[in-house]
Amino acid sequence: MSLLEILNLDGLSENSDISPLLDDELALHQVEIDLKYEGYLKRQEDMIAKLEKYEDHVIPLTLNYLEMKSLSAESKEKLQRYKPRSIGQASRIPGVTPSDISVLLIYLKR
Repeated sequence: MSLLEILNLDGLSENSDISPLLDDELALHQVEIDLKYEGYLKRQEDMIAKLEKYEDHVIPLTLNYLEMKSLSAESKEKLQRYKPRSIGQASRIPGVTPSDISVLLIYLKR
């Protein structure tokens, strides 16, 4: 259902404040797109904020990932090889899962 149809159903299309919008097909289409994707965009913004926070979370260079029992074998190997400087860097290493990042965060808080 389009935005125009919804506005017509509610009788809002007769509102003098909305009338100019109804005449501008491009603006109406843009509002419709913004409404459809609002949830996705919000989720993406939240994810960006979370990842930026991870960039500030420093990992000591001396950390021995091989001793961490809760990490997957693949993650232990990759983290030990690349020695990321932050949780953000660690999360971008292929093969390091979100659960492994959670384990790292818990370990670093101790």
